[in-house]
Amino acid sequence: MTNLYQLQEREDAWVLSLNKPVTGLQLGMQFILQLDDGEGRVSICIENVFQLIEGCIVREFDPEQPATLGPTLVVIHKVVEQAIAWKNGRLDVRFEDGRRIVCYPHPQYESWQIHAPDASPPLILVSEIGSPL
Repeated sequence: MTNLYQLQEREDAWVLSLNKPVTGLQLGMQFILQLDDGEGRVSICIENVFQLIEGCIVREFDPEQPATLGPTLVVIHKVVEQAIAWKNGRLDVRFEDGRRIVCYPHPQYESWQIHAPDASPPLILVSEIGSPL
């Protein structure tokens, strides 16, 4: 087992430094980014409507409508620098090339999860339930 991440707590967020490429996407009722640099896996699972931000272009996607997720394929092989888990429940996934994926909290269920099962110690971050801010 290895340390696959650096986790820092700030007053308003948890900042997870990853620097790992997206090696796969899993689509269905969830949108899952699979990250792997050969030293261990990290998965970011989004279960709520999310935004893909590319410069000034903001597009919204719903994981429950997989046929519409084609434009999200642009993140394959892109490096995720950080995942910022805001304490208000929002997730901000930041890519090395400036792209971002943003997911807001849902009032009734957890919108996202981050898992690093191969890490020492293993990591599981889960969103807060709440109103989008």
